Parts: sequence; C-alpha cells; structure tokens
Amino acid sequence: MPAIAPPAPPATPAAPVPHPQLLDALAAEDALRDLAARLALAASRVHPAPAALDALTRLAPDDAVRWLLACGRSLRNVLPADARARALATLAAEARNGGDPALAHGVRALAIAHPDAVAPDTLVALAECFPPERVPELLGSLVDRALGRHPEHAGLLSVAADVAIRHGDAPRAHSLLDRAGLADPSPASVQRVRARRAGLPDPPGVRARVALMGSFTLDPLVPFLDLECRAAGMVPSFHLAPFGAWEREARDPASATAEFAPDAVFLAAALDDLVPDLAGSPSPGALHGAGEEAVGRVVSAAQAFRASSSAALVVFGFHTAFADPLGPAGSGAGSRAAWVADLNARLAESLAEVADTWMLDVGDVLARRGGGAADDPRLRHMARMRIPPAALGALARACAGYVAPLRGLTRKCIAVDLDNTLWGGLAGEDGVAGIRLGDTAPGSEHVELQRWLKSMADRGFLLAAVSKNNEADALEVIRGHDAMVLREGDFAARRINWLPKHENIAAIAEELGIGLDSVVFVDDSREERDLVRRMLPQVLTPELPADAARFRAALETLPQLQQLRVTDADRARGGQYRVRVEREQAKAASGGSLGDFLHSLELVVQVAPAAPATLSRVHQLFQRTNQFNLTTRRHDLAHLAAAANDHSRRLFALRAHDRLSDHGLVGAALVEMDGSRWRVESLVLSCRVIGYGVETAFVAALASAAREAGASTLEGEMVPTEKNHPARDCWARHGFAHRETADGVETWERALDDGGPAAPEWVRLEVADAS
Repeated sequence: MPAIAPPAPPATPAAPVPHPQLLDALAAEDALRDLAARLALAASRVHPAPAALDALTRLAPDDAVRWLLACGRSLRNVLPADARARALATLAAEARNGGDPALAHGVRALAIAHPDAVAPDTLVALAECFPPERVPELLGSLVDRALGRHPEHAGLLSVAADVAIRHGDAPRAHSLLDRAGLADPSPASVQRVRARRAGLPDPPGVRARVALMGSFTLDPLVPFLDLECRAAGMVPSFHLAPFGAWEREARDPASATAEFAPDAVFLAAALDDLVPDLAGSPSPGALHGAGEEAVGRVVSAAQAFRASSSAALVVFGFHTAFADPLGPAGSGAGSRAAWVADLNARLAESLAEVADTWMLDVGDVLARRGGGAADDPRLRHMARMRIPPAALGALARACAGYVAPLRGLTRKCIAVDLDNTLWGGLAGEDGVAGIRLGDTAPGSEHVELQRWLKSMADRGFLLAAVSKNNEADALEVIRGHDAMVLREGDFAARRINWLPKHENIAAIAEELGIGLDSVVFVDDSREERDLVRRMLPQVLTPELPADAARFRAALETLPQLQQLRVTDADRARGGQYRVRVEREQAKAASGGSLGDFLHSLELVVQVAPAAPATLSRVHQLFQRTNQFNLTTRRHDLAHLAAAANDHSRRLFALRAHDRLSDHGLVGAALVEMDGSRWRVESLVLSCRVIGYGVETAFVAALASAAREAGASTLEGEMVPTEKNHPARDCWARHGFAHRETADGVETWERALDDGGPAAPEWVRLEVADAS
C-alpha cells in the first residue's frame, strides 16, 4: 500500500466518494472486503468527507488510525468535531471488540491529539482495552478532562472511580461512585457500585445503622438505600430481618434486629400479603374487615417494637398491585382506591400516637417519583418483590429522607440564584416587564419553584439570594414584579454583585453564623455549580435539570432538606436571623462601645428543666447543632425523654430574648449527677445567640443549679470535632481545669466553693428550680 500522506485541499474537483452502501455491499463479500477498504482510504485521502471516514473506520480501522495520525491537527480544518468524534468512537469500539491493544494505543494517541472530539463512550471503550493497572497512567488525564464536559456520564464516572481506586484516593472514589450510581440508577449499575465500594475504607461521614423488616423481599432495596445514604453524607450499615418475620422481629426485644441496635428501622408489610383476597373480588364487608385487621396488625407490631426499642420506626404505607375488578364501575367513594386511601389515613393517624414513628406513603412515591409503576408481575411471582425495580431508587431516596434528619444532616440555608432560576431571563437586560414569571409557561415553572422555597422558609429554612447582577436591577424585580412570590423580606441574607459566587456564599454563611455544611446552593448554571463544588465542597450543590419545569422536583426530594418535625422555633427562625443581621449591622454602625451595645440589648436568659412539650425542640438542637456543640452526641428523643424523668440526670433547656426579638428555645444541656459532682455530658447552643454572653450565662446557670442541689464540683466534657471550633475553649474560658483525656473525650472540672462562673453583667439570668 502506498505511503499515507495528510490531506491537502485539492487543486482539481475532488473524486467522488464511494457511496457507503456500495462499500458495505463490497465488504459483505470477504473477497472484496480489502477492495472496499482501499476505496474508502483513497476517497478519504482525496476528499476527507465524513461518509468516507465513517466507511474507513469500519472497514479498515488500522489504516484509519495510521491515516488520521498522519493527518495530525490539520484534520481539524477539514473535518468537523462530530465526524472526528464518531470516528474515534467507532475505532475504540473496534479495539475493544477485537481485543486489539495496538489499535487501542493508536486511538488513545488520536484522543490526545483531538481532545475536542473525545466522547465519553470512547474512553469507556478504551478503558476496557488496557490492563486495569495501566488505565490511570494511560487514560487518567483524558478522563479528568472529559468529566469536565460530561459530569453526569455514568460510564465515564465509573472509569474515573477506577482511576481513583488505583491511585488509592478513597474519598474521591466514593464520591465518583455516588455520582455514577445516581447517573445510572438501574439495579445492575447500583449493585456494581456497592460491590466496588466494598474494598474501600469508609469515607468520613455520619454513621447510620439501618434495619429493614417486612413481608416481602427487601434485599434489592439495600444497594439503592446505601447509595442514597452515602450521597447524603452518611456511612450506613444494614441489617435485613429474616424474610417474612416482621411481626416476630418487632415484638422480640432479643431479636437479631434489636441486637443490631439500629438508628432507624423500616417496616414493610404489604397490603397484598396481609389481604391475599385482593387478588380476587372480596365483598365490601369482607374488604372492610380485612382492612381493619391489616391496620391493627401493623399498629400492634409498631407499638410492641416501641416498647423495647428507641430506634426511629418508619412504616411503609399500603398500596396494592391489583386493580379494582369492577374497573371504571368501581370508581368513587366505594372504590378499592378509596378503601386503600382510608386505610392509609387510619394507619398514619394510629402511628402518630406511637413515639418516634412515621408512615412513608409508598403509593405516593410509586405514583409521583417511581415512574408510575406499581408492580412487576414476573418479579412478584418469581422473587416475592412488591416494589418494582424502576421504583427502587425513588423509594430509597424517600427512605434516606427519614434517616438524614434523624442523623442531624438537615441543612439550614438555601442559597439561590436569581436570573433563570427564580425567574426566567436576565433582570439587567430584560427588566421587570421582560422577565418570564407568571401564571403560564414560560414563567409559571419559576413561580412554582418560588412557592416551594416560600414553604421551606415557613418551615424554618433560611433563604439567601446569590446573584451576579446589578443589585438595583434585581431588587426592582423582587420588589416590583406582580408574580413574585418571594419578596425582599423573605431572604435572611443576600449578595447581589459581581463577585464569584463561592465568595458570596462564604460571606453569607459568616453573616448568618452558620457553617458552610449548612448551605444548599441552587443555580441553573452548570459552570457556577461546578465552581462552587470545587471551591466549597462543604456546600451541597445539587445538579439541576436543563428544564426549569423540573427544578422543584429535583430539589424537594433531597434527603438533606427533609424534616421529621417542624417546631414553632423553626417557623420563627427566618425572622430571628433577619433581626440578628440587623443587630450586627447596628453594632458595626454604632459609635458606642461593644459593652454599651450589649447592655442596650436588654438580654434575658431563662434556664429551666426541659418540659415534655419542649422535648421535640431539644431533640432537634442535639441533632442539628454542630458549631457550639461540646460533644456532638446525637441523643434520640426516647433517650432525652428518659433523661428528663431520671432522678440521677437533669435535662435543661435555655430560652433567650432581648428588646429586638424572642430567640426562643436555643440551648440544651444534659447533666449526670453523682453525689457531690455534676457532670455536663452534653451542651448545645444555637449559633444565632453566640457572641452575646449566652454561653457564659448557661454555664453560670448550671453551676447555680448544681450548688442548689448540694454539689461541690461541676465537670464538663468536650469532644473536639472539625466543626465545633467555636465551643473548644468553653470550659477553659469559664475557669475549668483540664483533668484528663480518655478515648478522645476531654474532662474539665471546677470547684464551686467560690460560687462558680457568673453571668455577664448585661444578661439578666433567670434559673428555675431544678429539684
């Protein structure tokens, strides 16, 4: 074969390119295949058209690689990127299918020379051509570059995870495996992700012990729940109760489930298992009686479980795979659908009376998030599955939405972009009249997102505006557009300027006195999301779909934005933070001293034993407070309730208010009494009251209560963490001496013979009798 030369612009009209169908016909005959390849190669040299290149890569991949390499970068001038990308993808597939290492190396060289034409599938195919130990060396940089352009390609993420594993970078490998599983949520993919993770050391994260028990096969749910928990920042471990043994496991305090000591238990008793006659056509009377018995069995099991376990219990609601045998004639108040809805209503009402127990509406998950599939008949018969594979991911995310808040991972602040996120268009260019916002599309999707954000603010989440914009233009829309749901006062903080968004987010977190790990960043721009992820990895930056109509759906299921309880303190939080910001601004602007400012607040701190009505809020403080949390022990509600009624312990709650606002219940402490010694086992304080002397008043109140009870020594424990730096010097600052450190727990003590610490002079401290 003659020497191969790069293409040059022809001086005379180019030779016609053989029609691809002709080449295919020739190649179909083995004797003529070489002729077809030579024709394709000749046509490519004379006229490098996409059709000729396509034919050449299929018919003579080795010749194609040699010719493309000889062309070098000049090929960019005569062939578009999509044609080159198609060629590389075809050649990579040929190398993989034919097991040809030499061809694979040639394609790799082409990928290096033409980075703009490297599709993700090309690299995935190449990764299968090389020995696994050489993939990081040969493809690592190419994969990293491609991920920047295709951050959600499941195959590419999988290859990148392999590279990270080979490099011994376990944290990055875990992160990439999370993303790979979420990008391809098929059962096979998610199971592979879990299997590949098994050999890695656990990443940093909150531990979560999860048990599942039910009347049907729950094994397929575990890999999905593992993925969702890890993506939410948890390191989970799982226990599956024996198949069908849910009632025995719930009632036996010595069961394997109880020995596992779970944080959360999911109980899944399928209605079709409890009422097998649903496969037929039971009479209305029989249906009513069977439903009553089904609800009774599940509620009785939940009550028995609660009597011996402090773990949170989440009960799957009822749904059925069987349609009403009457069809459309069975619709209405007496229909099977109405009967199932009534059962779920009664189940939820009954479970609400059982402490730390909730109902997960599985039917709603299947209908809205599970693709509408309620059943897979084949798997129902072959594997006793009641949840179709297509819905496992949605159900797992719903389950993780209970585990995350239980483990204190609910975020506090949603920092949201404005242009093309809260509204369509650009405020600075389109103006109030031109932006897309209203009752019809385009625009109604942004109103829907705003309504959801408003509901989140009503539940205690802080909203912050983060926008690259002229502030006057953005505020004109916020203040003046008739369709705006969110107004200026709904934002606890805002940064509308031309600074990088990661800098603005950091400034907002500092202004609000919260950690970066309390923030969720919402932005329609992939570039902005990628930059914030890179610069502020502590901030949760979820992916958003390209279609604004799907923004709300992408956000409302995030486990880190779920709450199990909403307290009055939650509802008041937004206003309190706005007052805090105003207070800080007044302090900075005042010409007086800090002492004068603090005295002017007229701050009142009240410390008293926690009452039953306040236990939910106290529990929330222990679960969600990270910065001023001396030990970061996440006490569950049952433990706190027991402590409040234990003569050897005291559970204190702190309230604070000043002339500007009522902060509400913002502190809690758990104390163990041992004769003449009181030991503060846990102490938490909301970050919004730090810096005003409230922590000093709290320690003074505990010392006063200890003295009144006859104690002569007050001890305090401290467990340093990455997040509780503001609390590190709490005991030392109040005159306590370090006594010892054991198993990471510091013990500090102070004699009370001198009266103990005193409250700041600008604080009026009120301590209720704790006897």
